[in-house]
Amino acid sequence: MFSLLRHKRDAKILLSGKFSNTLFTYLQASGVCRDFLTQIPLPGYHNIYQQITYFCTMKFIAHINIMPQKALLDPQGKAVSSSMNNIGLPEISNVRVGKHITLEVEAADENAAREKVDSACKKLLANLIMETYDFTLQTPQSA
Repeated sequence: MFSLLRHKRDAKILLSGKFSNTLFTYLQASGVCRDFLTQIPLPGYHNIYQQITYFCTMKFIAHINIMPQKALLDPQGKAVSSSMNNIGLPEISNVRVGKHITLEVEAADENAAREKVDSACKKLLANLIMETYDFTLQTPQSA
C-alpha cells in the first residue's frame, strides 16, 4: 500500500481524502515527510501541508543545564561550598549552583528540535551575559 507514496499521481489521490492512522504512522516512521511535501503540488496545498506537518512531528524531551559562567562569582555555590565543611563533608569544594530545565518540544526531526531548544535558551531561558547552557535531546521512548 505504501509503495503508492512513490508515485505523485497516486499520492495526490491519497492526500485528497482523510488520512488514515496507518498513513500517519508510516510518514512519521519513514522520515519521508519533507521530501513528500516538496514533490507533490496540490490544490489546497497549504492545508494539506499543515495536516502532514502536524502528523509528521515527533516529540523530543530536552534536558537543559544552565550554569553561571566560570569567570563570574557564584555566591550561592560559594555558600554551599562553605557549608559542606560545617556538615562534615570537607572533601567537597568548588560547588557551582545552576538550573536544570526539562521540556518537551515537537519538531520534524532532531535537528529542528535542536534549533528550537537552542533558540529558547538564547532568547529566554539563559542570560548569556552571565550564564552558559548545554542540553541533550531524547525521544520519549528512550527517556
